[in-house]
Amino acid sequence: EERDWTKLTVFLCACEQGHAACAQLLIDAGCDVSACSKDEDTYADTGLMLAINSTPEKILNCETPSATDIARVFVQAKADLETRNCFGRTALLAAIAACDADTVEYLLTSGSDVDIMSFDDDGQNGLMIAVSEHYYPWSACWDASQTIIRLLLQRPLDLPLEAACDISGVQGFTAFLIACRYGNLPSVRQLLDAGCDPTVRNFNGHTALDTAIESSQKKAVDLLKVPPSKLHPLTLLDSSVKSIR
Repeated sequence: EERDWTKLTVFLCACEQGHAACAQLLIDAGCDVSACSKDEDTYADTGLMLAINSTPEKILNCETPSATDIARVFVQAKADLETRNCFGRTALLAAIAACDADTVEYLLTSGSDVDIMSFDDDGQNGLMIAVSEHYYPWSACWDASQTIIRLLLQRPLDLPLEAACDISGVQGFTAFLIACRYGNLPSVRQLLDAGCDPTVRNFNGHTALDTAIESSQKKAVDLLKVPPSKLHPLTLLDSSVKSIR
């Protein structure tokens, strides 16, 4: 359990580098699977979170992400998947933010809580994070981000799907409002298909249209000028979705 100059144990180093076999050997030797980083730049992340956080860099370098293999090690060791870092993010929320669709799917099937909220300034759940396009600035992550949203919408929820879609964060932004804020039209479509409320307002009383206007999202503005009663058929979205791809 000694730590190097980056304040990581050998187990955490193995996880960060995606060495699942080494991580398993270290657990078998008695290493603490619940150990967290102590460096101010890694925010009390578990080994699984460290592995997940390296996913975007590996995608950019055309490498195969290995966080899912590390996730299997944690699940087999019966580790607590709901451990939070200092921002209140669990491994599932970290995987969503990192655009790691394979790990998101594995964690969901392993029982991770999809409705859990972070306790940072934004106070977001996984769906809110997933629709925020600014989390996916890499073109290689675009399809994965849409896959993640489908996974979050398709799995069974404790709440009815419509109610889950309309959960709001600290500032009153639902996933639908966030998607409109960032002009993420494919996500807007998925959320409307799932039954979200297109007339919802944030805590300042702003509608989706107000939010899109404030953010200068012209395509979202054009879409949202359609009366709410005509939004659900979604036929008007087809040309908009193609134009942003």
